[in-house]
Amino acid sequence: MKKLLVLIILILISFYNSRAQDNCLTSASTPPEWIFSKSTKSSQISMTFILNVFVHIVRSGSGQGLSQNITSTIINSLNSNFSETGIQFTLLGSDFIDNDYYYDDFNGKEDELFSVNRKTNAIDIYVLGESTIWIGAGLAQNIPSTAFIVHGSFYSTSSLPHEMGHCLGLYHTHHGTVNEGGGDVHQCAELVNGNNSTTCGDYIADTPADPNQWSRNSCNYIGTGTDSNGDRYNPDVSNIMSYSYKPCRISYSQIQINRMRDFIKNTTILQNTLSYYINGVKLICTSGESFSLENLPANTTVTWSSSSNITFSSVNTGESVTVKASSSTVCDAGWIEATLTNSNGDITLPRKEVWVGKPSFTLFGTTSLDVGAPGIVLVDYSSGDHFSQGIQNSDWSFTGPLDNIEGDAMKAHYRASRREGGIGFIYSTQTNQCGSYENRLFFEVEEPLFMLASPNPANEYTELNFYSANEITEYQKSSPVMISVPVTEQSNGIGEYEIQIWHERKGLVKQMKSRSKKLQIPTNNLDEGIYFLHIIVNGKVHKQQLKVQR
Repeated sequence: MKKLLVLIILILISFYNSRAQDNCLTSASTPPEWIFSKSTKSSQISMTFILNVFVHIVRSGSGQGLSQNITSTIINSLNSNFSETGIQFTLLGSDFIDNDYYYDDFNGKEDELFSVNRKTNAIDIYVLGESTIWIGAGLAQNIPSTAFIVHGSFYSTSSLPHEMGHCLGLYHTHHGTVNEGGGDVHQCAELVNGNNSTTCGDYIADTPADPNQWSRNSCNYIGTGTDSNGDRYNPDVSNIMSYSYKPCRISYSQIQINRMRDFIKNTTILQNTLSYYINGVKLICTSGESFSLENLPANTTVTWSSSSNITFSSVNTGESVTVKASSSTVCDAGWIEATLTNSNGDITLPRKEVWVGKPSFTLFGTTSLDVGAPGIVLVDYSSGDHFSQGIQNSDWSFTGPLDNIEGDAMKAHYRASRREGGIGFIYSTQTNQCGSYENRLFFEVEEPLFMLASPNPANEYTELNFYSANEITEYQKSSPVMISVPVTEQSNGIGEYEIQIWHERKGLVKQMKSRSKKLQIPTNNLDEGIYFLHIIVNGKVHKQQLKVQR
């Protein structure tokens, strides 16, 4: 019996080890916030991203291991799997890492290897030896990242494009539905009906919810479970980012493709791996700015094009060009594009997005305020943000009944006058290297009434009197015993308000409602002491101290 138990345990250990060694070890880090707001609708691929790849082959100290011939297999496999994505790969180079420390037993040494012979302008692929002891099939350093490890012969399986998918921003299709741990604070289970598919799961709307229950030797989903709604799962066995049987994983979804392209566009470390990219500034004024390409292959010609608000100072061909804003009145987004032509055909590089001319923006925010109320105004840039428009300085000012305003390139906070109402404008001036632009926002502060409680100290009674601004002097308005209250004056009195009287120790002792501009409140039934009048208008409390004294 004991021998049978030991045999069962050994079989289970072997089973789980084989599963672990067949899988990806990439940790699920928190995605950037832009993926939750950026549109990822299907769009026609109009340009091809060409990314540099550098292959590092890990061998024993004596040179035992895989040969350099695997590099062509790796590049061909990547380009085949990515053929429908508008993303392709070119081999920047390869090397050998001959070190028994990494070749024999690799477990726990992943972070160390990622720092060996690392390139800043390529995606580094580290290929371990086939006999190397390691618990996984592959591991991307992060999501996104520019380095991943693949274990031995897994370089010739779907593990290769799987790990590249992680580098370009993709999560496992079962992410969230199966809690993978890691640092992703947004991780949550995806519903089968897709209602939360952009905020849970793998954050991709067109990949079905996946509970990660796959056959290990056939293209079959073997799960029988349901989600929290009771709906049965029906995951995609062909998706490269799943854990289905490796020969079945052959494709990315359209939104996965868009997501990878968006990560290349929005992630500096990935942009640095582009085989060719446009060098130049992000702000173009009427003075000339240069754009160039470097390290072009032989017999390649370059033709430049641009948005209509940019003109070329001379020719639009060659490795570099000079451009400028088409006029001094231009203030809009623009772009520069380069098309490479050689015997292999044409390749149009990713557009370089630029801002042309002075800043352009509108203002929106709180435009109707009560006296003394805070407000906020936001800067809505016509395209991009204050970074893309090159904002260097921000000025804010106002006319009308505000006490103060403070702001920057994105927003301003202000406070309505505590003593007067009326209308006015908030002005914002944003400045970049090309010049300054000013815009304004209209606002209105409700005309207040001024309330005085008298006599104070009170004996038999105190009387509340509400005065409009033209009934008292500026000196009276500024008196510390006079408070401004945003109640509306009407033909038969004023808008309704509530009065509460609070004792400093006993709490609430009296309350009432009124619409009268003059209200006498008996105090002869109140004990001597300090009280606080709470005048409540539209849920907001305005306080005045009241002393009862005999």
